[in-house]
Amino acid sequence: MICLLVLCKILLLGLSIAQVLSTVQVYLSNLEYYKFLTSVQAAGYLAVPNEIVFSTLKDFGPAFCGGLFFTFTAGAALTILSSALAWVWDRLFSRSRFILSLLLLLLLLCLVSANMHGFSPLITGYLLAVPTPVFLFTLKGLPEKRENRSHTDLAFPLFGFLVFALILLVGKPSIMSKGRLLDLRDDLLLSNRVGRRVNAFYYENSLYSTRVFKSPRQQMIKSCRLEGISDPSLRTRISETLLSQDYLPLWSTVRTDVRISLSDNRLGFYDVDKLLFKSSLEDFLRNPAGLLKQVERSTARNAFLLGFTRFSLFFLGALFLYSCIYVPCYGLSGLFLKSTTKAVKAGMLWPLVLVAAFLAFRGSGPEDVRDPKDLSRMLTSEHLHSRLRGLRAVLRQKVDIGGFPSYRQMLSSPYIPERYWLSKALGVSRTPETRESLRQLVDDPHFNVVCMALDSLGRRGNPADIPLILGKIEASDNWYEQYYAYRALRRLGWRQKEPDEMRHMGDDRSSHVPLGYQFGQ
Repeated sequence: MICLLVLCKILLLGLSIAQVLSTVQVYLSNLEYYKFLTSVQAAGYLAVPNEIVFSTLKDFGPAFCGGLFFTFTAGAALTILSSALAWVWDRLFSRSRFILSLLLLLLLLCLVSANMHGFSPLITGYLLAVPTPVFLFTLKGLPEKRENRSHTDLAFPLFGFLVFALILLVGKPSIMSKGRLLDLRDDLLLSNRVGRRVNAFYYENSLYSTRVFKSPRQQMIKSCRLEGISDPSLRTRISETLLSQDYLPLWSTVRTDVRISLSDNRLGFYDVDKLLFKSSLEDFLRNPAGLLKQVERSTARNAFLLGFTRFSLFFLGALFLYSCIYVPCYGLSGLFLKSTTKAVKAGMLWPLVLVAAFLAFRGSGPEDVRDPKDLSRMLTSEHLHSRLRGLRAVLRQKVDIGGFPSYRQMLSSPYIPERYWLSKALGVSRTPETRESLRQLVDDPHFNVVCMALDSLGRRGNPADIPLILGKIEASDNWYEQYYAYRALRRLGWRQKEPDEMRHMGDDRSSHVPLGYQFGQ
């Protein structure tokens, strides 16, 4: 076995290398994003996130903090897996060259997959600079191999972890549902000062890490460049179609997400100078969303990193949960059957604990409360968890909370989860008085509550709330609030508009950049 000190050194080595690489990666991504948002604002569009947020993209701090996400996901997973494979290769396969060849082949396949859509030096760096030194350092730190030693102590927990991971994969929809994760956030994070700081740190810095993926779902606005369209009315029609999908036409001097050129009544979609595909003008105008999704799939460059990060989250989460069950079982196993090794006894004990936890977990599902008297009793309860269950029941069953006057007391509740779920419940209400309560929550001191209040304003569908939401985007210093505000605007029918300067200049815009700033309403 490797001593605890060596394990700590292995983790420190792998995480340190990953942090250096991830900081560089996020910093370069932030600079690119800064140039894009500066161009959006200079062109006269509504930039989201606003200048308060995107002006920080040039700083080192956001890059370092954003890099921590990759360090403690992909970096941690690579470190643990590399160290474990080194132990397996040395102890179980006696440093077989054939097994080493298989491991090198696996690494080569990962490198090919990561660079399939273009060479990525930083992702290649993750796959080479983290596993290689960790693998070698682990081999160096291993104690001398004892003759005729049984590996039961590690074979049992390893096999148990694989079974546990399989159980999680099969039961993931129910075990790792969004509702369960929100329960954990409400109970573990928002219920105490340290948890709230961790929650805020994650949301404040996730913009910088998720931007690296360039996932269309994470991008509020995208960019495009139009070429070869001489007919002003046709150009306006194409521009409005693109703007309806949040693709903003920008200057020819700006690198955009896609370049669109018209020739012989057919539109060519280009990634810089690489032709992705062509489509008839009629097909594009009839189904712009479908064609632009095809563009996004064709231009995705970090699909491997996204996939491996998701795998890392699952792997590390499964390892943590398994350790929380197995380690106590291993400790308790010393109390019975002295003639049997602890690993074997723990291997028999932990499935029983898992079944008991699953039965208790399944019994804590949402309640189906139909009687208005029961709902009223829950919403006026002295116990916070009872009120939260009531708010969730109101939301789930789409009951108008305006029929329960006690909700007004929740507006000033000291508990963040209560105001959070109240904001969501107000989104399904159609009572006129509740709209003012929801507008009040838009100025709540906690950003999670503000996000849900903005989302609910969008769901209520009242265009009169557009000025309030636009003002929130302009004044907020929290990008997560701006993300929900922009989504609410889109639900209310608001669209970006192409500035007059761009519309009247045709394709030749390299010599002019408009001054000023305007909202795209």
